Amino acid sequence: EMSRLLGVVRLSHMTAETLSPEVQRAKITGFADLYGHVIVGWAVDTDVSGAVSVFGRDDLAPWLEGERLATWDVACVAKLDRLTRSITDFGRFIEWTQANGKSIVSVAENLDFSTAAGRLFASILVMFAQFERERMGERRRDRHQADKARGWWGGGRVPYGRRAVQVDSHYELTEDPAEKAVVNRMAAGLLAGKSATQVARELTAEGVPTKRGAPQWGQH
Repeated sequence: EMSRLLGVVRLSHMTAETLSPEVQRAKITGFADLYGHVIVGWAVDTDVSGAVSVFGRDDLAPWLEGERLATWDVACVAKLDRLTRSITDFGRFIEWTQANGKSIVSVAENLDFSTAAGRLFASILVMFAQFERERMGERRRDRHQADKARGWWGGGRVPYGRRAVQVDSHYELTEDPAEKAVVNRMAAGLLAGKSATQVARELTAEGVPTKRGAPQWGQH
């Protein structure tokens, strides 16, 4: 059955082992001619690392949405690493193609992910990609806990009254003198019997900025 192929070409930098864009095009065109497929377009990304997400590549990404999405059936690459070198990214793209009724063909490895064998191989890769995503999450949590135990700041919104200061290769939270004075004033007002709303109105009326520099307290 004839399929509409989207030829996908990627070049990061030229080496002796690199498939040039011309060679990649020739391999994809030869595959299309051999099996009676038609090439409806080309996505050619040059000087792009294999670590860059499939969905973030300038020439390929536009084919994955809008009107162009309906014009092709199979993304065809000369070699699998021309699509991506990240198993996590590849797993996401496999899941995307399955959800959108598309498929992937790699000429060099003779892989057709629309066949039963290809789908089996794809499911294995997706499981490995999911495993890697979970491991990345675990590593981030472990690092956050270790940083917290050392008193390091792991990022996010800085609490009012504090500021982030770089110390060697990490950040720590220290007191912000100006904001500390405002915090002390808030506490004094609350201890004196004022409501939080009253304290916020007083700060707003006096033009004391919030952490984000907004002119009004009580909403930030």
